[in-house]
Amino acid sequence: MNNKAIPLLIAVLLISTQIVSATVNPYIDTQEYPFHSYAVGIASYGVYQKGDKLIPYYITTSSVLGYVSLHQVQANSPFSVQMNVMLIVNDQTFWLQNVVVIDPVGHYFYLSSSVLNLTCTNSPLTNIQGEGSFVKGNDGQCYYVNYVGDYRYSLPLSFYLVINVTHTSNHVRILFGFKGINGTCIQGKTIFFQDDVIYIPHVYRASLYVSGYNYLSDSSPYQGFSFYDAELVFGGEGNGKIINFHKLQAYLSLYYDRGDYVPFPSY
Repeated sequence: MNNKAIPLLIAVLLISTQIVSATVNPYIDTQEYPFHSYAVGIASYGVYQKGDKLIPYYITTSSVLGYVSLHQVQANSPFSVQMNVMLIVNDQTFWLQNVVVIDPVGHYFYLSSSVLNLTCTNSPLTNIQGEGSFVKGNDGQCYYVNYVGDYRYSLPLSFYLVINVTHTSNHVRILFGFKGINGTCIQGKTIFFQDDVIYIPHVYRASLYVSGYNYLSDSSPYQGFSFYDAELVFGGEGNGKIINFHKLQAYLSLYYDRGDYVPFPSY
């Protein structure tokens, strides 16, 4: 077996897809920047592929659930498993991130949550309350983050990540949860390790949102956030770090709440 480290790159397998009117192109980043390093995993961009055409759809939900089963991994530095999703509140857009950071050398992991206001340049996030703190990322944006735990694990390691959203007329509540299934001492029940409340007057809508009809506004402060999508991916430890895996065997699934949890229509 070749033991050379393999960087996390997404291969562009389809370069002649026809984009129908008002449909996002999920291949746009890898087509324009094919030699960049990208997170690897599954994502729902709100499009079906039928032949050479992409057909859009959208989903609004109060909960997104990711399943991860990690069987083999070889890497020389910590890496992350991230569930990322967009939250729409009135006319504002927030990026939510539920993360497990795994150290394959020390055989431990910790949990992390992150909230970023993507509505426009210098969008305020001062109206959020929780047990987190504000951190300025390498991209210059201000994230509200929290870190929890220092847990031992063994392989195979399997768990669920969940993000739940509820709202009243004057605030939105975001719960970040973790449920261990196998390979960790914290298993058997869902631990909601972060409870964030964003205070916004006159809330008339608040939901997790996936859409193939539109990109984020051009006024978004960080154009790396192009899509209203849901993702469950492997990446670096955080803050733009890159991870090289020598070996990785894992199974991923991504669901949303429609009365019961159901798989996203397409990845």
